[in-house]
Amino acid sequence: MMNRCIVALFYVFSVVYGNESESVIKSVTVYRQYALVTHEALCTVSAGTTGQVIGGITEAVLPTSLQVTVNGQATLLSAVYRHNYLDEQERKQDIALLQDSLKQIEYNLRSITDKLAVFKAEEQVLSVNTKLGSNEQQMTVAELKLLTDYFRSRMLEIKGAALEQSKKSDALQRIKQRIENQLSILNGISTRPTGEVVVTLAAAGTAKVKIVFSYLTSQAGWDPVYDIRSSGSDKPIQLTYKADVHQNTGYDWKNVKLTVSTGNPAVDNKRPLLYPLFVDFHQPMPVLNKSRAAVLEESAAKPQMMENVSDDEQRSDPPEYIVTEQQGQIANEYMIELLQTIPSDGANYKVVIKEYSLPVAYRYHTVPRLNDGAFLLASVTNYGQYNLLPGNANIFSDGMFIGQSFINPQTSSDTLLLSLGRDDKVVVRLQQLNDFTETKMIGMNTKEIKGFEITVRNNRNIAVEIEILDQIPVSRNNDIEVELSESGSALVDTDSGRMLWRYIIAPSQSQKTRFVYSVKYPKGKTIHFFH
Repeated sequence: MMNRCIVALFYVFSVVYGNESESVIKSVTVYRQYALVTHEALCTVSAGTTGQVIGGITEAVLPTSLQVTVNGQATLLSAVYRHNYLDEQERKQDIALLQDSLKQIEYNLRSITDKLAVFKAEEQVLSVNTKLGSNEQQMTVAELKLLTDYFRSRMLEIKGAALEQSKKSDALQRIKQRIENQLSILNGISTRPTGEVVVTLAAAGTAKVKIVFSYLTSQAGWDPVYDIRSSGSDKPIQLTYKADVHQNTGYDWKNVKLTVSTGNPAVDNKRPLLYPLFVDFHQPMPVLNKSRAAVLEESAAKPQMMENVSDDEQRSDPPEYIVTEQQGQIANEYMIELLQTIPSDGANYKVVIKEYSLPVAYRYHTVPRLNDGAFLLASVTNYGQYNLLPGNANIFSDGMFIGQSFINPQTSSDTLLLSLGRDDKVVVRLQQLNDFTETKMIGMNTKEIKGFEITVRNNRNIAVEIEILDQIPVSRNNDIEVELSESGSALVDTDSGRMLWRYIIAPSQSQKTRFVYSVKYPKGKTIHFFH
């Protein structure tokens, strides 16, 4: 009877689950927020209808995105994705190996602790015996010297051995921490269910077939990041376009063909439909008092609920239309030539998408009132051809990392401006000129005069183009008059008070710029400057 039950159970599970086979991830197209994962599985089918269960799939699958094709002498009848809460993922083996390593490390740490305790006890014994020996009246100078020499030698040996053991302990503690962190990640993954694709095949006879299927998963994506390298203001910029690819599907992508796409499958791709927008006079709702509401409620053929409307509520404006503007773009795909491995740990793994040599126009920019640095800017025209996305950029100048910037190509300007950081070889100094600074009384008014000089020194061996930006105050009161009496070749914006100078400075030369302005206001008043 027991054997019959076992056979029956085996038959039931074989019908439900079918033949099992594992799949291999062959290629991945990773989008900004999703990934299209393609698997291949080889199996042998018998004549007739065969059910095949293919495992090794993430549980984070969009079921409607599943696509299956069969290569071989078999016909695909159906394909269904489902979760499996019974099978354990392969990471159980990884967890066991890490746990064994952790046990060995803990054993070694206990051994080190024991050795340190022995060293400590030996120190105490030596200290006690040395004191007892030195108190003996019969001990000669030679004997005392031998005792102290031995004490010194042995204590140094103990201290050195204890120090070595402490170093080993620190190293083991760091390894232990890394293993515990990895175990924490793997234990979280191992509790997740697995995914399966159940396919039904029909074949005229026994045949070997290859099943290829793909699906979208939300547990993956990528972010753009750039490396900008400048070898001098007379050379093009080298821009490396990279992708920070991450995935947490529960399965490593090992040696897969990787494609990086700027598209987003999560965006609704249905074309928008424009419906008529009508306009008419607003018809206010009638104000109902309690008695009127009660009469209407009693005379209604069917029960209904009514509310009293206050005057304030009745006068409230109707809700406005909310118009949401969405912009789409044609996706670009970049096929990575080398096979890639992306572990399932959620970390970012950099993949080089493309490298560009950008022809640029260089210039320096300085605002000495706020910062005495000269910042190198690179202007890139016709940058739309590079299909860049907004992202962080690492800036390198002459092979040295100098900081980070942000590339935002989604601007209305036809020129992309890249900040390459501060150049200490272009020195800027702002100083107030005492000869042009004074306060004097003119009739019923006070007049404050201020003068400044900006000096730029080019310590490079090539000429540099620089723009200098400064400002004078702007009056917001008719009783306060601001006059710019000297500004040289500056372009002045009277509305904002900004002044802009542009110069080309030869190597090892300096350029001085002076501006003077005055502020006149009624005597007895106090003025202040603010942004």
